[in-house]
Amino acid sequence: MSHTVIVVFGKGKEYEFKFTQADLSGQTAEEARRWFDKEFVTLECEPSNPVGKVLIIDKVLNVAKYGGEARFAEAGGWAKDFTRNAALALGRGSRVFLGKSYVEVALQILQEQLQSNPVFGACFAIQNLCRPTDRKRVV
Repeated sequence: MSHTVIVVFGKGKEYEFKFTQADLSGQTAEEARRWFDKEFVTLECEPSNPVGKVLIIDKVLNVAKYGGEARFAEAGGWAKDFTRNAALALGRGSRVFLGKSYVEVALQILQEQLQSNPVFGACFAIQNLCRPTDRKRVV
């Protein structure tokens, strides 16, 4: 089984990392969550929800944001640690979208599906009726 983690900072700013199951062996999901806990504090991340529990997805998004695009562009050790730990902590291949609204994320994913699947594309069309005020940002 392989895992793919894609970190997206905007259009044309996608960084993809692939791992095999062997690459992920030797570390647990709990250890991955502790890595995000440590990085969250080290990078002085601001919780998305100041009045409640910080979910693992919030930590993943904030660590990516505060870690910065440059680290992913370099594809060095920190970026590989981030993406390996994201795959372990989230338990699946993942995409992290930064600076995009929920509507923009949904539209991008649907657009990709329409382009890659001719049957899906023949059955559906996207019409975005959202107002600009509906476009809350992810993280």
